[in-house]
Amino acid sequence: MALRIISRNPTKLVTVYKAHVDTVEWAMAVLLKAGLHPQQLDEPVLISHRQHERMSLIRIAVPRAEAKAARRAMAEVETEAAPRVDALDRRVMRILGGGAAIGALAALFGMAAAQDLGGAAAGAFGGFIGGVLFIGILDRLRSAEEEKKPASDGRKRRKKRRR
Repeated sequence: MALRIISRNPTKLVTVYKAHVDTVEWAMAVLLKAGLHPQQLDEPVLISHRQHERMSLIRIAVPRAEAKAARRAMAEVETEAAPRVDALDRRVMRILGGGAAIGALAALFGMAAAQDLGGAAAGAFGGFIGGVLFIGILDRLRSAEEEKKPASDGRKRRKKRRR
C-alpha cells in the first residue's frame, strides 16, 4: 500500500501525529479514511539502539485547515482503543504478578531446601517462568470460556478472529 507521501513543502502543513515506523501506514490510513490529506514529513531511517526512542518517530502532517479534524480523528481512534488496551494491561499485570508470587514462593522453598542463595535464585527464576506460563495458560483458558458464554443481553458473543 503506497500511503507514504513525503512533503517537500512543510510550511503550510501542521504536524498532527508522531508515529513509530511500524504504525505510520495505520495512522495515514485513519486520516485518509476521515477524508483528510495526510503527508509523511520524515523518511524512516536505520538507527542505532541508543537513538531508537528519540529518533524513531515519524511526523504526519495535514494542511493547516484540516488540523483540527485530524487531531479529532486520531483522538477518536485512541479513545475507542482505550478499553482494549486497559483490558490487555490488566491481563499482562495479572500474569506477571502471579508469576512473581510463584517465583517468590519458589525462592523461599529453594532457599530452605538448598540452604544457600544459589538455590533460592534458581528457584525464583524457575518459579517465575513456570508461574508466568501457568498463569498465562489459566488466563487463556478462562478467556476461551468467556467467549463461549452468551452475552448478558441474551445474544451470542462474536468470536474474535485470531491473526
